Amino acid sequence: IGRAVLLDLAAERFADIEMDHRLGALRITARLHSTELLMFNNGHGVILGQASKKVAEMAVRHWADLLEEEGVLA
Repeated sequence: IGRAVLLDLAAERFADIEMDHRLGALRITARLHSTELLMFNNGHGVILGQASKKVAEMAVRHWADLLEEEGVLA
């Protein structure tokens, strides 16, 4: 995403997001795109379980837009 993410606030606002304290990252279940995203507070992340680069990019854009709308990006 390239922008800082307010992890705790994001985890509170979305049912599909949970805080993974072991990794210090958000674990986002992106059912629409059949993948899982790990999002760190610096805006970088990892896509898990998706072989298609295009679908992975769509998942990132989708969640970036949702996080922006909720005001959890700094």
